[in-house]
Amino acid sequence: MGDYFPGRIHIGGSIDLKKVDMDDLGRLAWLLSEQHPDYAGNEPKHSINASKPETFMAAVDKNAKVIICEDAEASGGMFEDIEEVCQHLGLSYDRWSDAKYECEGEYVRYRPGMKEPFTVEANNDGTQVCDRAPVLEAYDLLNQDRVKEARKLLMRTLYTGGETPVEPEQLPPFRIA
Repeated sequence: MGDYFPGRIHIGGSIDLKKVDMDDLGRLAWLLSEQHPDYAGNEPKHSINASKPETFMAAVDKNAKVIICEDAEASGGMFEDIEEVCQHLGLSYDRWSDAKYECEGEYVRYRPGMKEPFTVEANNDGTQVCDRAPVLEAYDLLNQDRVKEARKLLMRTLYTGGETPVEPEQLPPFRIA
């Protein structure tokens, strides 16, 4: 039996009903409404039906404009099935998992077009944690007025896990087109 601890995932992006695989959409609906209920009341937080797209929109958080799924007992603090189907549907997501026992907390970001999700260690409030060596190197570069080099190093370290530096993209609002 695996370890279960808190995790949350925010899902954003657009679903084009003319192009979407309805099996994937149905799987996402089931995962969000049945597999990861709101543990505060042990009842599904949302009743989402893939054949009624408006039920997805009812699940969108009014402030964040994205679908938010929280599970106090997620396996490993992750949502592997939800993440997989989001990638198939071309949806963006950010996921945070709490640290527990010997497992570190985690922040995962996926945007369509990425080869694989960007994953970095995070603490329990979701703050990204990184290796201090590149940060100290960037600090030294800043002290030498080498701002562009320092920025590039920090972007590579903090936002792309060593790939080509890109600006971190905000999670787009969830919508059905």
